[in-house]
This record gives sequence, structure tokens and C-alpha cells, in this order.
Amino acid sequence: MSKASHQVTGELKSSAIKYIVGALAGTLISAITVFLKHFVRPLYDTIMSQIPKDVLIHAANILLLVILLCFVWIILLYRERKTPLAGKYKFNEYGGYYLDPKNGQAVCPSCLSEGKIVHMMDVSGNKMCNACKTTCRGKKG
Repeated sequence: MSKASHQVTGELKSSAIKYIVGALAGTLISAITVFLKHFVRPLYDTIMSQIPKDVLIHAANILLLVILLCFVWIILLYRERKTPLAGKYKFNEYGGYYLDPKNGQAVCPSCLSEGKIVHMMDVSGNKMCNACKTTCRGKKG
């Protein structure tokens, strides 16, 4: 067989697999729907008839509070994502690199601008990045 026929055969196999997986997913969703309608619904109706109405109001209030807290958490994560990474580090103006406030190690400014945190090593009194080989001045002697 030629290379083109192998490619066409491979595309047909992957297409057939997609249709088979889609059919199985549809069958599974249908089976779950039938199960919920015929077996779970009577159980749900029985439980709901036994629960006092004020419990449902309290449960709805708790659910609303949880949704509100999740929304606030998502907003905080979004703001954290939008803050620049360099804002978390102190800049050393003499050397031209950033300092990690947790341990005092130098952080490469080139890698930090790309979103990577790479600590620099000391080489002959200067600082050098382990990843991109950027060199910065060391401390005043």
C-alpha cells in the first residue's frame, strides 16, 4: 500500500472511532435518564414529602452562600492571575535582577518576564541564570 492509502485508512479509523464513542455516550445518557425517571424519582418524591419546608429554605440559603463564596474565590484567583509576576519580587537596581523575598536568592529577569521563576547562581562575583545564561552584576564589593 502507498503512503496516501495508509493515511486515508488511518483517517477513516479515527473517524469511525469518534462515531462509536459518540453512540456509546448517547446510549449511556439515555440509560441514565431512564434510570433516574423510573427508580430515583419515586425515592425523591418520598423524601421531599417528609422534609419540612423550613429545612429547604435553610438549605437554599446555604447553597446561595456557597455559590457566593465560590464566586468571590474565582474573582480573587482571576486578580491573582492578572497581577504581574515581577510584582512579587524585590528588584535589585545595582545588579538588574530580582530577589526572592522568601529566601533572598536572585531571580533571573529574562526568565521572569516569560513567566518562569529561575534562581541565578554565583559565578565569579556575578549572577548567572541556570536556564537562559543571562548574566547580571553581583553585589558591590
